[in-house]
Amino acid sequence: METRRSELEGWGLSGEALRTFAAFQYRAREMSYQAAYPGSECQVIELDDEQIGAYRVFRGSSEVRLVDIALLPAYRGKGIGSGLLLGLQREAANFGVPLTLNVDNGNARAKSLYSKLGFRTVQEGDVYSEMHWYGYGVLEGEGER
Repeated sequence: METRRSELEGWGLSGEALRTFAAFQYRAREMSYQAAYPGSECQVIELDDEQIGAYRVFRGSSEVRLVDIALLPAYRGKGIGSGLLLGLQREAANFGVPLTLNVDNGNARAKSLYSKLGFRTVQEGDVYSEMHWYGYGVLEGEGER
């Protein structure tokens, strides 16, 4: 957040203008998520009573989709995201549906993690790739809630 804050302050945004811009950006992102994934839920990730990130999940009849996940830099690479993903994999398996997500093609670390957890790329775009996890005997096209 500090990097982004200093970048925005470089544009002449600080104080109330910075808060207004951040609030606008947040609302726009939330509206986009709700339009694409109605009923998706956002959860704060906490560790030792400290908010360290957030994630958004959509639970549909044919998939559980990790819509977004973000951890503060100091908490990345410590198994927190992996633990969250393993929990979502168990949930998807219990419903008999795949766990799906999109990943930024420039984020090699995330793509590597997803591959290690059994996700496979089903569609590669210019900016994002879609990855699916069909675990615990879940087959593509099977499973209804």
